[in-house]
Amino acid sequence: MDNRKNFQAVTNLQPLKKNATQVCGQEFIDTLTARHIYAKDDIFWLEVNCYLNIPNNAYEQMLIAKQEELKIHEANLATERQSEIVRLLENKRLLYEKTRQSWTIKLFESPESKMFGKYFAEATSLDNTPLTSSFFDTVHKAEQNIFSLIDQFDNKNEKEVLFTKYYRVLKPIYLMFLYLSGSDEYFEKERCKETFTGVRSWISLQWDILDRLEKEGLLEQPQRKSPNPKKVTYVELTKNGIKEARKNLQNINLDGVDALLLERTYHEEYIKHKTNLDLNREIDNDQ
Repeated sequence: MDNRKNFQAVTNLQPLKKNATQVCGQEFIDTLTARHIYAKDDIFWLEVNCYLNIPNNAYEQMLIAKQEELKIHEANLATERQSEIVRLLENKRLLYEKTRQSWTIKLFESPESKMFGKYFAEATSLDNTPLTSSFFDTVHKAEQNIFSLIDQFDNKNEKEVLFTKYYRVLKPIYLMFLYLSGSDEYFEKERCKETFTGVRSWISLQWDILDRLEKEGLLEQPQRKSPNPKKVTYVELTKNGIKEARKNLQNINLDGVDALLLERTYHEEYIKHKTNLDLNREIDNDQ
């Protein structure tokens, strides 16, 4: 609790002795001085606040009141802005229409406004997805903004389609890996079906399995072998590792896996081709 802040919150004066004298009177301040209570001491301001009937939470109440005022102001401003947007949209005038890829774009001019610019754009995709730009002071800015919104939407949609395609295949693989690498988890020490909550799995790959795969020539762990290995390491599948991975995926019944293998069918040609590095490795292994 800071009694200086409580004094300032109610009186709107800096916590100085002269200001305390102004509101309390010289006689009261002299009684404090006679008791060796000075303005540098917090008890001075406690006595002043008691004399003025200033509550101990005055500063906190002032902050709460200001926050409420700010909320009301922001709500009123939002309502005013929304009303202005409705007015502008109701009185818009079409300037021109154009197409961009699979989108139809319309540029509009709206009435004069103290809050917004005069120009904005709307875009509609083939599947009727709507996009609307902000208001700008020039047609060029409005057009560039709607182009940017279209690009963002298309990129996000493209990533979502790609993620969904891979997720369909990786979902069962992840679940199998997490299940097989995990251990039973209980919320109490007693291990029984009443306290069983599930299987806990660490999301990092198991080092002993990676080491065994590397020993069999199916992958390499170059980052782990560096002088300063990072916490998150990566692995590189060798050509033999790629070959076996593709074989396993071809033999497993997962929806969508054929399409993903087809996208990387060029790997079949890659793993059959012997580079100079591969030939040198074969010579080293024969010696």
